[in-house]
Amino acid sequence: MQKGDVKASPFIGLKNEFNKALLQLNDGGRN
Repeated sequence: MQKGDVKASPFIGLKNEFNKALLQLNDGGRN
């Protein structure tokens, strides 16, 4: 594993959380 991968992994998790939040907002707007 490279240093870049270790550094990027928290951002990937953050991105996933952000996408989940966006999906929830979009669902709320649709209902």
